[in-house]
Amino acid sequence: MGARAWLLAGAALVLVATACSNDAHRSKGTITKAGDISVFDVSVGDCLNPGDKIGTEISSIKAVPCKDPHTHEVFALPKYPGSGDVYPGDDKLKTFANAQCLQAFGTYTGTDYLDSKLFFSYLQPSIRSWNDGKDRTVMCVVVATGKAVTGSVRVAGAVNDGGATSDKSNVERQLDHKVQGGVEQLKPNGLKP
Repeated sequence: MGARAWLLAGAALVLVATACSNDAHRSKGTITKAGDISVFDVSVGDCLNPGDKIGTEISSIKAVPCKDPHTHEVFALPKYPGSGDVYPGDDKLKTFANAQCLQAFGTYTGTDYLDSKLFFSYLQPSIRSWNDGKDRTVMCVVVATGKAVTGSVRVAGAVNDGGATSDKSNVERQLDHKVQGGVEQLKPNGLKP
């Protein structure tokens, strides 16, 4: 099966699949033991530590229980519309991913993206996974500002329509305490405030 391309603030991450003995474990849908997981088996709410190796595609990623320190959390898995067999190209996939992830961010975190100290990135289907595996899913991830956090950024009761939001998530409060002054907003390629 193919791999997904990782787009993170202009960089791409690459991870190599590892032996099955280091696989993450789930219980009732939640990651309970850290380990590698296929990018095709990731679920909304999974917390990740992808590392910082630069590359172009990944097929597995390290998942951890959200109570453990982590830098990423999956918040949406939108599917590219249509069932066409022709790869739409990076530009169309980036436009789709930016729009879908931006829309889902506030719903998941309870904070409008422009008001958040977090930012998002995404994995998108590579041409190989599109053609080989019929992969049409974008993986939207909330990304901490370079510091590992504990807990989830998901806020219960967050407004779905982008209006008023609930209190800050535990992760937002952690970042408020860890960062002196403001945090520069890091935006994915092509996203303009």
